Amino acid sequence: MRIINETAYKTTTEVQPPAIIDEVDANTTYIGISQTRGDLTSSTTWQIKRIKKTGTVTMTEFPNGEIGFNFSWDSRATYTYNR
Repeated sequence: MRIINETAYKTTTEVQPPAIIDEVDANTTYIGISQTRGDLTSSTTWQIKRIKKTGTVTMTEFPNGEIGFNFSWDSRATYTYNR
C-alpha cells in the first residue's frame, strides 16, 4: 500500500494562506500571512515581517523578533521590529 501526500494535488490557493504586501516606500515593505483563510486584518492571527533596506543591506525583521501568528495586520506600523 502506498500513501500519497494529498497536499501535492491541491492548488496553490488551497495550500498557501493568503498574503498581503504593503510597499510603504523604496526601503520598507511589510508582508503579512494570515493563519487561516478569512481572518480579519484586525485579528491577532497574522505573521508579519518587515523587509528593511538601508544602503546596500536588506534585512528581514519581525515584530518583537517573533515569527508567530499572533499579530494584527492593521497594527503592523506600530510594532517594534528586530531579528
